[in-house]
Amino acid sequence: MEKISAPIVKKIEYGKKSIEEMDEQFADFGQNDLILNYPTVYIVEDKSSHNAYSVYVGETTDIKRRSLEHLKNDVGAGTDNDTASQKFWEKIDKSKTSEMYIIGHDHFNKSLTLDIENKLIHYMSSIDSVKLDNGRTNPQNSYYTEDELNAIFSKIWKKLRNDNKELFPLERVI
Repeated sequence: MEKISAPIVKKIEYGKKSIEEMDEQFADFGQNDLILNYPTVYIVEDKSSHNAYSVYVGETTDIKRRSLEHLKNDVGAGTDNDTASQKFWEKIDKSKTSEMYIIGHDHFNKSLTLDIENKLIHYMSSIDSVKLDNGRTNPQNSYYTEDELNAIFSKIWKKLRNDNKELFPLERVI
């Protein structure tokens, strides 16, 4: 098997202005096409004052559009009938500290991003300090890059861990 390239992991503030400026942010990063025009995986997180994290893991073929959809459509109206998901997105929207990790890879296709998303959800759900907003996973059947899943995932996790050891513990611990 050929050597698997390193994933791209970019962290940005999670807010309308930052999302709308993704094109400029990633142009400087040198990977805007791979991030903005191909499937990606993303993690939205916010740390509370109690050393706990609220986290959502997703995947999309259009990170900018999907991120803006979360802000526009998933924020609750502040009523008692709000779902837990709406309350999560409202908290994220109001927070000054919420961030988003955007993950790209030159081997990502829709199936591989779904499996990376699934594995991130499983890992994140096992961390005591994380309150995960995801309620489902969507495991894939066979696809042409499935043999690269574990190697790519480990490289992603290491990059995430390099940025935040508290939120992303050692993979072997999980």
